[in-house]
Amino acid sequence: MIRALGALAVVAIALTLASPAAAQSARWRVFPETGFTVADGARGRFLSAFEAHGGVAALGYPASRPFVWEGFTAQVFQRAILQWRPERAEVAFVNVFDRLHAAGLDDELHARRQVPRPVAFADAGLTWEEAAALRLKVLDQDPAIRRAYHATAGDPIALHGLPVSPIVDMGNHLAVRCQRAVFQKWKVDVPWARAGDVTVALGGDIAKEFGALPDLAALQPDVAVAVPSRAPRIVLDPGHGGAEPGAVSAQPPLIEKEVVLAISLAVAEELRAAGYAVTLTRESDRAVNIDRRDLNGDGWVDVDDDLQARVDVANEAAADVFLSIHGNGGPPHLRGGAVYYCASCPGTEHRQFSLRIRDALSAVLPTLGAGLFGSGLFDEADLGKPYGHLFVIGPKTPRVARANRATAQALVEVLFLSNRTDAAILATSTGRTAIARAISRAIQEHRPR
Repeated sequence: MIRALGALAVVAIALTLASPAAAQSARWRVFPETGFTVADGARGRFLSAFEAHGGVAALGYPASRPFVWEGFTAQVFQRAILQWRPERAEVAFVNVFDRLHAAGLDDELHARRQVPRPVAFADAGLTWEEAAALRLKVLDQDPAIRRAYHATAGDPIALHGLPVSPIVDMGNHLAVRCQRAVFQKWKVDVPWARAGDVTVALGGDIAKEFGALPDLAALQPDVAVAVPSRAPRIVLDPGHGGAEPGAVSAQPPLIEKEVVLAISLAVAEELRAAGYAVTLTRESDRAVNIDRRDLNGDGWVDVDDDLQARVDVANEAAADVFLSIHGNGGPPHLRGGAVYYCASCPGTEHRQFSLRIRDALSAVLPTLGAGLFGSGLFDEADLGKPYGHLFVIGPKTPRVARANRATAQALVEVLFLSNRTDAAILATSTGRTAIARAISRAIQEHRPR
């Protein structure tokens, strides 16, 4: 833990991972969106740490290759910098904004990025617990910023560090600087947030922007050619996650959130191998709105805000194709798949894309013993959802602050977890792989490279 708070010590917080022996298991993943690779291997278990802490949704895309920084291997992500500590076989967060302070960049951060300058706290002689409590007390100045700081799946101090400034009025927003993050509460609507929203600055990108990293060569992508800017952009949305399990099967024991994540990851792997730019709304068993923010502005933080977070991921990625992947639940005699599209939404591709998904599943499901697929194509308005539409593929409503702008949108229920035969298919890797490949083919047929 951080001990020398008053001196703004440059210290990292450990992320709990596996034993040293596990570090010898090499695996990697290339991110064509930025051209960098994240790996588990001799230089550290960065991929495991990335996945354990929420993947792209939580840390952003990788923004550097691994490089040596003050004797330790580090890797930059958009939102954070991770460091491998071999003596503990752990990955740690780096105190990015403390490093920027040590480099003498406070005035430049203030001028260019409206980051508050750090201040001295009267914590000399205090225990670490007392000093931490003193610093955390500054968050009481604004309840929304305090909630955003503490609304994490794990230890907020480990993720953000402790405050090193009070909450400062920066004109169009209030801001507080922490050791690894800057929280900004907006007073007015801006392109990336609404008035009242609290956003978190991208610490890794800021460190790159301000030239604080020692190895410029590491900022060059691993791959010779990144994905072209006009490569089709696909967003896959594995339904549910975290505290929202979705449908369940007692026999065989299955949970929808886990099944659809496995299928979505397999679809993503197929598409990336074919050269597509793929973003997932979640890459692990977690909520998408991990910071528990009121994203649709209705005064509550609930499931609707998690759905809005999924839509926001699609919009931020400028998705050409958006597919939300689910498993169904209902009376035990119901079987087969269903594909939904928004007939009343702007654009002409939603139904065409949904037909391709339906046809692909119609071809593969009977080969798995899933029975007749039937028509399997439905207007989502017939589901009778609040305000008449599904959230993630419907129009703007009082629930939906920002509607999905993807050119082609659909929601697929692959099979019924509540039916024993369907569930038995989903319980096998053969069944999940066949469904994933069918979905991948349908996407590629709809949006060829």
